[in-house]
Amino acid sequence: MARTPAAQTAFGPMVQAAIEQYEAPERRLVSDDLALSILPASQRALVRAMRWPLLRRLTISAGERAVPGSWSLITCRKRYIDDKLDEALGTIDAVVVFGAGMDTKAYRLARRSDIPVFEVDLPVNIERKTAAVQRAIGAVPASVQLVPLDFERDDLIGALTDHGYRPDSRTFFIWEGVTQYLTEDAVRGTLGALRATLREVGWCSPTSARTSSTG
Repeated sequence: MARTPAAQTAFGPMVQAAIEQYEAPERRLVSDDLALSILPASQRALVRAMRWPLLRRLTISAGERAVPGSWSLITCRKRYIDDKLDEALGTIDAVVVFGAGMDTKAYRLARRSDIPVFEVDLPVNIERKTAAVQRAIGAVPASVQLVPLDFERDDLIGALTDHGYRPDSRTFFIWEGVTQYLTEDAVRGTLGALRATLREVGWCSPTSARTSSTG
């Protein structure tokens, strides 16, 4: 399996989400009971050590000193996206997650809704994600499609439609912490493909909800 800098980032945010589960409910920003199980064994062991409050506080403080604001950024954006997706569920037909990594949103959503979710990521990450999901919950739910794609060179809309996506669907697009790993051309190309497709099917820009983050 080829590794790229972008592919190497797939686990980091989920490590943080898993650690967050040791916080008391009134302090917890992200509630994700699958975060720990989706991680590889070595990272699960690391996360379990964080059940000790002192070690957890020291780890978070060290992360904040190394990259100020990083811990808060990742946990807050996950909470924001979860909240916005929940708000939109009654008004959308599909969810597309660009650069899904090891994120578990699709699998938590599948417990309560059969809305189709399309997880788009590099082929190496899709392969790892499939294995991780099978290990964690037994099988990929029927409502979830994993779409291998390189944003730098592949046809986004073609890949999505090949996996059952309907361009005329009212869609909630998520692009969380991905664009900083792409070239400007890839970012512009992705947004351009979405814009052209939405216009072609007659949607105006507010019809499909979007959340994105560059950090």
